[in-house]
This record gives sequence, structure tokens and C-alpha cells, in this order.
Amino acid sequence: TAEKLRDAVAAFEKAHGGTAFVKDKADDIAAFKSRIAGALEKSGLIAEIFNIGHPIGDFPNIPSDKKPDMKKVDKTIDVDVGLGKWPGTDLLDFFYIRWTGIIRIPKDGKYRFFVESDDGTRLYIDGKLVANNPGVRPMRKRGTEELDLKAGDHQIKIEFFENTAHAGCRFLWSGEDFKETVVPESVLFHRGEDD
Repeated sequence: TAEKLRDAVAAFEKAHGGTAFVKDKADDIAAFKSRIAGALEKSGLIAEIFNIGHPIGDFPNIPSDKKPDMKKVDKTIDVDVGLGKWPGTDLLDFFYIRWTGIIRIPKDGKYRFFVESDDGTRLYIDGKLVANNPGVRPMRKRGTEELDLKAGDHQIKIEFFENTAHAGCRFLWSGEDFKETVVPESVLFHRGEDD
């Protein structure tokens, strides 16, 4: 498991004097860490889905110890508005989804993020609420201010709720080098032990 892999890395580094030794050993450790990181992370975000079972006017208060009715991995969040069942579920109305994981920012720079939804969505990056799109209403998009982000991994959480009738949710971004588009699978990850 992930804990055993982490313990193995720590033991290997301790046995070989950490990373402050000959270059070829440091390269071995770097390669070993890279293989472990690849084994621990998987593509996509974890989606925890809760069937609320009654009309929802705003984000429901889900107790932290409540288990989701369904858990799955979504490679992207790109569900256009429609009347059918939510993809991969039997749910039509009265549900809440919490997506969590990592967004890997490719390089230092300014980025904007957008949540477009019917009904409400909220976006958190590194634990901070950066976009709020509340309410029961038709598909609507809300975005962040320009965020100055460093290259690397940032924690992400997106909350979505659906009351009744039409439903949809999309997670988009733009950057200095690209126009607004759906956040791609290539930058969304979760820890393998979480799914």
C-alpha cells in the first residue's frame, strides 16, 4: 500500500545516507521516488456522490463522517446541461457531488478557473474558496480572478448540487498561453489510496 511504499523510500534513503551522496545513488533514489509517486497517484478526481432525496435550495450540510452513496473517478468535469440521469449514476434530481484531488499546474503563471453549472457549484484551490456559483437556476458560469500560481501540485475541491430538472457541471480554465477550455485529464490527479 501507499504507507508501505513511503516507508520503503524512507528506509532506502536512511540506509544510503539520504540524498547527500554520490550522484549515481541520488539518481537511483530519484528514479525510485518517481516510480512510487506514479504508483500512488492516478488520473482524474475522486467524485463522492450523495443522494439527498429531497429538494435542495443551497449546498447541503454533509457531515464529515457520512459515507457517500457512490464513489467514482471522473477524468474531467464536463457535463453539459441536460435532463437525463447524471453520468455513471441513476440520479436525476436532489443530489450533491464533491470532487477532490490535485491539479498539476504546468508552469508558474497567471491562471483563471471557471465553474459552469445548473444548479450550484463552489471551487476551492489549496483550501481557499476561489469561485462561488450558488443557487437553484439555469446553467451559469462564474470565474476566479487571475490567480498567480506556482508550477506543481495544488489541492482542489469542487462542490456541486442539483435540485431538479436540468443538470450540468463544467470545470474550465485559461492561462497566459491558452484560451478558456475544459481542464484536461492530463493535469487532474488523485492519490490511488483514496479511490
